Amino acid sequence: MEKDEKRLTEHFRMDEFVYSAMAVELGLNNALPSEVIPAIRNLTVRLLEPLRIYHRQPMYIMSGYRSEELNRLVGGAPSSQHMKGEAVDRKSTRLNSSHPSR
Repeated sequence: MEKDEKRLTEHFRMDEFVYSAMAVELGLNNALPSEVIPAIRNLTVRLLEPLRIYHRQPMYIMSGYRSEELNRLVGGAPSSQHMKGEAVDRKSTRLNSSHPSR
């Protein structure tokens, strides 16, 4: 993947969706298959980037793409959308109860 292709949007990069501390610790290959890239781009462009802009706070990807083996080891559902690039676990820094989304 070329350097320009790693940036999905202004605030998100492809490597955020692939990184897994557990995969690193266990030496697992969590490489991103080319067939899930369109789904990750769609998730990022249509959902995550708009949420990031709306909340005006950083958003951190805790779990994005998971290989079948990684998904099994973390206790993910056998048909988890993480394996299709269609799901993400994220956290935000904002915990302000006066924000309109609360």
